[in-house]
Amino acid sequence: MSRRSEEAHPLAAAVGSGLRVVQAAIVLGLVAYALSGIRVIQPTQVGLVLRFGRLVGGTPAEQVRRPGLLLAFPRPIDRVVLVPIKEVREVVIEDLWSGETEPLLDEFGMGDSIDPVREGYCITGDRYIVQPRAVVKYQISDPIAYALRQIDPSLLVRDASMTELTRCIGGMTIDKVLAEGKKGLAVALSASIQKRLDLTQTGVSILRVELPEVVPTRHVIQDFKNVQSASIQSQTMVRNAQTYRAQEIPKAEREANQLIKSAQTYRKGLLAGVTGEVARFEGLLKQYKQDPQVVRGRLFREAMEEILAQVGAQYLVPKADPSQKQPTIRLLLPPKK
Repeated sequence: MSRRSEEAHPLAAAVGSGLRVVQAAIVLGLVAYALSGIRVIQPTQVGLVLRFGRLVGGTPAEQVRRPGLLLAFPRPIDRVVLVPIKEVREVVIEDLWSGETEPLLDEFGMGDSIDPVREGYCITGDRYIVQPRAVVKYQISDPIAYALRQIDPSLLVRDASMTELTRCIGGMTIDKVLAEGKKGLAVALSASIQKRLDLTQTGVSILRVELPEVVPTRHVIQDFKNVQSASIQSQTMVRNAQTYRAQEIPKAEREANQLIKSAQTYRKGLLAGVTGEVARFEGLLKQYKQDPQVVRGRLFREAMEEILAQVGAQYLVPKADPSQKQPTIRLLLPPKK
């Protein structure tokens, strides 16, 4: 064997070895490429498979892939879109709320007026200005519509929330917006935002709307606080008065009932006594008409017996006039206690 052939043999071996490495790398790459279409769908997600840009599946049940292992072709044949349907998302609406408490000066150092560019606001039905801050929470209800029919669903949710917030506040008075109607406003907002989003097939479901801030502008907020404080104070006074009324009226009614019962008892006793006296007088009158002398004598004796029963001492005074047959009797009655 020549020296030249001996040098070519190791070179060929090296080239062959390199080719085998390249072949193995190509095979591994093809295997990895083939396996790249396999995806794992998490429990909070669903998957959509787009094959050459078209949704795979004849019905919505076939088109939406449930959690688990998903077998698909690699790109660019298939594209897998994962949609987090159980995730609670939120949009914070602060475009109509400034949060400022101090005057905002313009470029000339003037101001303390509302600038619609720098701070937003809403107008109520009775033409007052308020600045609301809202939080809209939602979930994906239709993954196909959410992922494929809209470019930016969250932007649609924001725009719909802004529109409905302005419209709903415009249909309410300032008192309802700031106080007792705040919960009703949140419920109405949730329904109206959902209705608007359904028209555009956004594929989301509004869970709830929160209104952490609905305040007047900084120019009059202190006046509104004073009014609210006075309103709370008046309500407290009304409640106290109602409590006092609830306590005193039954008490007065009980006292009135007791007085009525006492008066009725006194009336019955008085009538009974008067009736007895009238009956006794009529009987005495009847006897008097029959024999006046006997009745007068009896009445005199009864009167004297009653008087003598109360006498403390008796004195017989000698007669001063000889014509008197009997001595004069002087009675000393004890003083009444």
